[in-house]
Amino acid sequence: MWKILIADDEPLIVSGLSERIDWAALGCQVVGTAENGLEARRLLETLTPDILLTDIVMPGLSGLELAEIIRAEHRHTEVILLSTYDHFEYAREGLRIGVCDYILKPIDIARLQEAVRKAIERLPSSQGQQSSRSEGELLFETALYGPAALRGQEVSGLRTLILCVRAFDRREENAYDVMAALRDALRASLEASGVRVHARMAGETLVFLCVTEGQADTRRVRESLEEAIRAIPPEAALCVAAMGLAPVPPEELHSQYAQCARTAAQGYFAREPGIISEKVPGSGSNIQPMPEEIAKSLSQGRMEALEEAFHHLCGDLASAADSEQAQYALRELYRMATNTASRLGMAEKPVQPERLHDESFARSCHSAWEYLRTICAWASQRLSLAGRLRLAVEENFTRPEFGLAEAAEMLDMSPAYLSRVFKRETGENFQEMLTRVRIEKASALLRGTDLKVGEIARQVGFDNERYFGQVFRRHTQRTPVIYRMEQKAK
Repeated sequence: MWKILIADDEPLIVSGLSERIDWAALGCQVVGTAENGLEARRLLETLTPDILLTDIVMPGLSGLELAEIIRAEHRHTEVILLSTYDHFEYAREGLRIGVCDYILKPIDIARLQEAVRKAIERLPSSQGQQSSRSEGELLFETALYGPAALRGQEVSGLRTLILCVRAFDRREENAYDVMAALRDALRASLEASGVRVHARMAGETLVFLCVTEGQADTRRVRESLEEAIRAIPPEAALCVAAMGLAPVPPEELHSQYAQCARTAAQGYFAREPGIISEKVPGSGSNIQPMPEEIAKSLSQGRMEALEEAFHHLCGDLASAADSEQAQYALRELYRMATNTASRLGMAEKPVQPERLHDESFARSCHSAWEYLRTICAWASQRLSLAGRLRLAVEENFTRPEFGLAEAAEMLDMSPAYLSRVFKRETGENFQEMLTRVRIEKASALLRGTDLKVGEIARQVGFDNERYFGQVFRRHTQRTPVIYRMEQKAK
């Protein structure tokens, strides 16, 4: 009988799971229950269950933390997570840890029984013999964690091929179900090629171990995998795979897996499904995650300049082929664009993608451009020339060298024309407006901070403290020190 441990801080859930399910019909027995994560941790040691049914949110330790412990200690315990919350991040974290399944409350009994059967299929044989199933588990431990994970157990000299598959552009909310369906479809296709296949989810990657006889099998596996991946509807997922060049003995599995996982992760940059080759990432050391020209063009409503700068950034990121750097840069784009839109007074902003990490690089760039383009179009319609100039001043007043000539260059016009039109629209010349902004910023710093006057002068664009004091007094009829004293006395 397979041993089941149930952990949940709701007594009704524990009793319901213990009593309402015909565990004997599943070949299982409930050997213990726990009301918190710490008690479950202790029972894992003493009862050594085969399957853990655990709530995610519990006192002491969460279900995700228990799953992390199980993986770190290389225990042959399958984990089924239970949760009241349909949060994508919970499912994603469960995938990363390698849990067997993720079930929402209220629990569907048929769904839970199906999950238990799936967990049993992943377990070694109860007698501990080296059957094909338990051997597959040992091979997986070797591949994912290295030979030390075997803890003295031995595997045969079978030569095994590693396949790593990633899926981007998923549209379904339940990430686990999407990946599980993909896993089952690919496993069926690979087994049809005549090889023995073991499959497991490792984080966001599907890992397949194909026990092969030689290069002829390798060619058949590649053909079957390519055909199966291209059959996946593109609206469901952009699937890419990396596979080892040849079957390897157990001692080489970990290095082959690490290489394939890295390659599959770079499928983020793929434009079509299929098997990808090893990519050599660029250095990317000189790529600015938020180029200044993009921020300026967006805030000034300059569509052509924004498009040019954005596509230049995307080209640099694609050349670097570093998925983490690319995703970071695109997140920074969204952050900057949202802040700019708020500063401009845009009340209803466009909708951001909820799961940027699930999109391919091409789709992520398209989504980001649509977001930027919408804000830029709104800004260009709203901002007069005077408004655009005021934004340029707001962004550059801290630099002492900033002046009319640079502002005119930013707005693609001559200094004389800019000065004339601005004076006509506002009744104020450029230098008056620049000085007014600097004094307003300095006043705020004098009221709200304890910075020295000289430091405040430098922060608002004056490189001479004495001159700053003269200008400040001319505008406020007070010295900076007197102004601060009066404000603190209020």
